[in-house]
Amino acid sequence: MDTLTPIENHEFKIEQIQDAKCYLSDKKFSICDIAIPKCTKFDELEYYIHNVGFYTYYFIKLLKQLDFAVDFLSNYDYKPNLKYNRIDHLTYNIENYIIRYQSVLDRLLQLINSVFHLTVDENNVNNNVIMSNLKVKKSAIPSKFSPIKNQIRKFCYDRNTIIHKNSYLEKRLREFEYYYSDSNNNIDNEVKAFRTRILKDYIKKNREKFLKNNQDLFKLIPDLFDELLIEYKKQREILIKTTRPNFT
Repeated sequence: MDTLTPIENHEFKIEQIQDAKCYLSDKKFSICDIAIPKCTKFDELEYYIHNVGFYTYYFIKLLKQLDFAVDFLSNYDYKPNLKYNRIDHLTYNIENYIIRYQSVLDRLLQLINSVFHLTVDENNVNNNVIMSNLKVKKSAIPSKFSPIKNQIRKFCYDRNTIIHKNSYLEKRLREFEYYYSDSNNNIDNEVKAFRTRILKDYIKKNREKFLKNNQDLFKLIPDLFDELLIEYKKQREILIKTTRPNFT
């Protein structure tokens, strides 16, 4: 079974969809919409359901992007007169994968903030602020969050290098830049065959590594969703009682 399926079909997500149909049916937007009409009026329950749905949607969307990012490593289109070559394309997609993989923690913290209804402004959401919150600390979330954090740490140095310093400085990739440089376009067929062979091997190994990373990460998410579902139901019931006590 696809490791994304238990995430997409998790009761945590299904519950939100059902709540959106129940409590947001008169609104002219969906839970994944970023732009909401200015005239829209919310009560706190409606705000909560939209907020949690919004961050859940974009968290799962990021996981989907990681899933098909593996295919992007080998989907180069060998058209003539492109502004970029095979290694430009490969480097871009490796760096893109690393950045997105590291971004999972940021998206997850936003989701935890929304589910626990902490109302921390999204610009101020970080690990210390969210995971040190007393409501979060008293829950089972830290025990489910920690394995995810440990899984993602493997790309922390590379991500910081890409974002803050220069580029992905993997030695083998730098060698490919020479083999595929414009000055080597007129090389003989034997050398072309050699560079193609070693590039295919490099891409195959990276696809396998990234696929394994994704699978290891995705397997950890349902356990966290189980705990988020418990808190979501708790917060929803509190808000139902305070915003619409007569609602049936």
